[in-house]
Amino acid sequence: MIQRDMTPDVLRGFALLGILVVNIQYMGLSSAEGARGEWTLGLANGSATFIVASIFAGKFYLLFSFLFGYSSNYIIRGERSNRARWIKRCVALVALGALHFTFLWHGDIIFLYGIFGLLLTFFFFRADRTLKIWARVLFLLSSAVILLAGILIYLLERYFPEESYQAAIDTELDAVLLDGSFLEAIPARLDLWVGSAVVGIFLQGGMAFAAFLLGLRLARTNFLSSPIDKNKNVSLMKKGFLLGAPIQIVAAVILVRNEQSADPSEAIHVLALFSAFIAAPLLSMFY
Repeated sequence: MIQRDMTPDVLRGFALLGILVVNIQYMGLSSAEGARGEWTLGLANGSATFIVASIFAGKFYLLFSFLFGYSSNYIIRGERSNRARWIKRCVALVALGALHFTFLWHGDIIFLYGIFGLLLTFFFFRADRTLKIWARVLFLLSSAVILLAGILIYLLERYFPEESYQAAIDTELDAVLLDGSFLEAIPARLDLWVGSAVVGIFLQGGMAFAAFLLGLRLARTNFLSSPIDKNKNVSLMKKGFLLGAPIQIVAAVILVRNEQSADPSEAIHVLALFSAFIAAPLLSMFY
């Protein structure tokens, strides 16, 4: 009897808990913006924003993405004939995600994971070196995109200060959820999901897919299977924490102070997120 590897399941539950903590602000505050502006004022709100930004935001979705790629190896198992099974599962995820973001949750990622899963099909039988190169290129490209976006917004704020470049807060869904019917919320939810998905792919899609590729590559070495090399894992955890935590703390402090200021800068917000996203894999490794 084949025994199931429990470590990926435990880590997946841990990752989902972290993702939930990040998403609560979009469920309870602003559907589009979460905890920004007035929601960060005061010691309690500021502390909560700092904790979410430094410990949770951007880290657990990478861990979840890593596990998605890692788990694909359990389905493929080195057999080309299993690709059809994987494709069917991804198509099912796409369908489930479409229902999810239409009727329930505007922050759905199941649909995009299904799409990315289909793209992952082209990498199943690639060499480890190819996976490593693609992962690094995608990570660097995503980092460059976020950095350039922050710099562009900074230049616009500096030379065209009369314009507002802070992301517009879409309150339509919030208003419908308060006073409208279930069916009336569907168009507003779809509009918000499309906008969020485009921005998410643009800023974080490359990092997520890089995590897919890393998970796929490490699954070939049974990285999470027993017996686990505790010494190696402890070493990775120490490196991840010692390098990642200081960057995350500084980025979170900058983000909170900017949000609490009288005239918050969207450029500083994006650049703080950039710093956090760049260091996110380090804390994800620690987790």
